[in-house]
Amino acid sequence: MDVFLVHPSYSSPIEEELKAWLNERLVELLEEEPDWFNDTVKAKIPDDFVTDPAMLLRIRTPSPTHREI
Repeated sequence: MDVFLVHPSYSSPIEEELKAWLNERLVELLEEEPDWFNDTVKAKIPDDFVTDPAMLLRIRTPSPTHREI
């Protein structure tokens, strides 16, 4: 999702809605792992956007690559 890859000033007008959207869908995103929800995007999500500490830890832990499996 490009909104996490651009300067934060672009998303500041919708920050609260973006936080709510992310927290509502985070479990699903981590389970389904859509192509766009990669480690680069996860690294750009501000810590204060994730309300659940366990979910924050999951997005901060890099996804295994095929070589690591």
